[in-house]
Amino acid sequence: MPILVDLYDNRSLTAFINKITKVDPFVYQTLFKNNKQDHNSDIIDVETIYGNEKIAQFVHSDETAPRITEKGTKKVQQVKIPKTWEAKIFTARELAEINQIGNIYGDAVSKRNAQKEFIRLELEDLRERVIRLREKMACDAIVTGKIAASQTNIDFEIDFNFVNGTHLITLTNSNLWTHADSNPTSKINEWKRLITKACNASPTIMILGTAAADAFRANTKVGTLLDQNNTRMGALEMTGKYNVGATYIGRLYGLDCYEYMQQYVNSSGVATDMISTDRAILIAPTKDFRTHFGPAWRIQNNSTSEPVFGEFVVEVDHNSNNQMLQWNCEQKSLTTIHDPGCVISAKVV
Repeated sequence: MPILVDLYDNRSLTAFINKITKVDPFVYQTLFKNNKQDHNSDIIDVETIYGNEKIAQFVHSDETAPRITEKGTKKVQQVKIPKTWEAKIFTARELAEINQIGNIYGDAVSKRNAQKEFIRLELEDLRERVIRLREKMACDAIVTGKIAASQTNIDFEIDFNFVNGTHLITLTNSNLWTHADSNPTSKINEWKRLITKACNASPTIMILGTAAADAFRANTKVGTLLDQNNTRMGALEMTGKYNVGATYIGRLYGLDCYEYMQQYVNSSGVATDMISTDRAILIAPTKDFRTHFGPAWRIQNNSTSEPVFGEFVVEVDHNSNNQMLQWNCEQKSLTTIHDPGCVISAKVV
């Protein structure tokens, strides 16, 4: 059933922005988007759980109490789901032109459709700014094991307990993929085994920064190995399908390999890579990658404060002299990794 959208109505604008369907950026779409967790508070506990390789123990059939097992939780930290609150402003003149949008001889249906398209584009812009932020949070999480913000109005850091030498690896000397004696495939296979042992799930994705991807493709040992079609190890794909921010470049040891190239513009106006160009990241995509959503809070009937649930909440605000209309878009979301054993992030060049 189509949504009857009205640029002056909170409910229809909120419903419309939440119904927008697009393929979102690669890391958020692939790992975090489909594992959603809604909360009735914006203050939540984030648990870091390490893989547990212990097995169940037998008991006698006449025992009267169950055997107590240890919990797998390693660390719990209380965090506040970060909030964005951004606005679009329309002047009275702009609104008049919107109401007359389309051919002056067009019928009512064509004018209404043109207005709906205008609303869609403006709401989509508000949504895309948030989605790019979620992608940045997702990339920060898998690259560094942390999400941090340092702005003039807010500072915070959320740590997913990545350990140097275990989840965060730095190659040196002849192990660097640019070195003539390096063997990237050997390291990749080693990391794949470590992840499988750590989280009981096999990694199926490898994400390469642009410099890492160039070094991987140029490495002679990689080329020699992938040319041995009598023992099928994998293949480079030079016509790979493009995802939002990433290009499929081949398959190796059961890993789908992607070159990642998406950037964002920072507060200084500088285009910045979301994933460091020197990184190779192996990932086992489990349900331990999640997106947490918090409610918006509003005062109802001039008395009580109540939560408003929804991925995005859009509200209309008129100024006092009726010369301007403002859309306010609020959302609270946080991408998290609950088992660091699912990831190895390596500096390879």
